[in-house]
Parts: sequence; structure tokens; C-alpha cells
Amino acid sequence: MFYSRFLLFLTNVYLCKNKYVIKLKVMADKQAFLYLANGEIVPVLPSNGVSFTLGELKKFVKGFIQMIYLTDERVMIINEEGKFNSSKHNDCATTLAKNVLTPGDFIVGDALITPIQFVN
Repeated sequence: MFYSRFLLFLTNVYLCKNKYVIKLKVMADKQAFLYLANGEIVPVLPSNGVSFTLGELKKFVKGFIQMIYLTDERVMIINEEGKFNSSKHNDCATTLAKNVLTPGDFIVGDALITPIQFVN
């Protein structure tokens, strides 16, 4: 019974590195998540409570930023030079961005997925 009620709130469920990644409707516009290349998912918020600074974004992705606009009012921030730096492949981020990536493309390194209003 609880399981079926819980599923009513789900928008998508993805399997990444043998873990289920769940995007909840109630969190989509209020929370950002850092998808680490090792498969760990960390919830994050801007330090000022309003929007991320450029410094915060660079720290999350360990370098210069590149923005990938996702289809649901969210943006993915990745390291612009991640592929040149031989960063580790990020299966979870690649799965979450598959609708906007060109065929065969993939995400490397840590990736921040945030509501667009958290980025100026």
C-alpha cells in the first residue's frame, strides 16, 4: 500500500550503478543535486539561499563550467574541459541528460543539476 502511494509522486526512476535515482516532483524546483562521477548523489543548495555564485559552480565541477539546458526547467552544470582532463565517465548524469545529448555523447566528472532559477 505504501509503495503504491509513493509511486504516485515519482516523475522518473533511473538505475545508475545499481542504485535507483529518483526525481520527485516536489523537489524538482526547490533542490539541486550534485551527481558525483562515483555514483554518489549529494543534495546541495546555494550558500546565499537564492542562487549559486560562479565560484560555487566552479567548485562543484572542479573547473570552468558548461551549462546544458535540460527539458524540464533545470540545467546541468559540468566541467567544460572534463573530457580533455580524462575525467571519469558519469553514468547517472549521462542517463539524466540523454534527451538533450547528441547520440554517442556522454558526461564526465561531477555534474550539478539545478533548477534554472538557482543560476543567474
